[in-house]
Amino acid sequence: LAGRKRTGPLTEARSAAVAVLHGRGHSYGEIAAMLGGRDRSTVRELATRGESILAATPELRTLSA
Repeated sequence: LAGRKRTGPLTEARSAAVAVLHGRGHSYGEIAAMLGGRDRSTVRELATRGESILAATPELRTLSA
């Protein structure tokens, strides 16, 4: 997840992970550092996308609780 590849499944997994981490209280800056030094604004966008993915996939929402 910390890599730079942008293939479909990886970006979705990365987005969902960011949303879960942010939901558990980690700041965007902390998450950015965990993901290899990404920019906070990029991580914020990933969290927004991840929330949509989690909302659309109930199985993932259950795992993230």
